[in-house]
Amino acid sequence: MADNGHRIVPRRGQTKLLAEADTHQAKLRKAVVDAVAQADVKEVVEGILTRAKEGDKAAIEQLFKHILTGGATTLVQNNYYVNEDPTKPTKKRPGTKGKLDMLAARAASGGPLFDDEDAGYGDE
Repeated sequence: MADNGHRIVPRRGQTKLLAEADTHQAKLRKAVVDAVAQADVKEVVEGILTRAKEGDKAAIEQLFKHILTGGATTLVQNNYYVNEDPTKPTKKRPGTKGKLDMLAARAASGGPLFDDEDAGYGDE
C-alpha cells in the first residue's frame, strides 16, 4: 500500500508512530500477496469446484457465496489514521470532524484528550 502521509496512532505505551506500510499486519499481507501466484489461486478454486461437484456443502457455499457472487467477506483493520500528531496541539475547532478525529486518536493513544494550546471556539 502506498504511504499517503497518514500516520497510525500508537497503542498505549508505544512511543513511535508507524507508517501503515511498516505495521506488522501490512508486512504479513504483503508476504501473502507476494507468495501467492495466479496459478496457486486457480488450483485452489479448481479444488473447491471439484469438491462442490462431489456434493461437499461447504465447497458449494464457498463457490456460490464467495467466489461467484463476490461474497460477503468483510475485512476489519483496527488501525486509526489521523493526519496530525495526537501528542501536539491541534488547530481544529471544537465540534468539527477534525477535532473529533483528533480526540479519538488521542484516546486511542492513551494520552490526554485536550491540550491547553488546542484551538477554541473563538479561534480561526
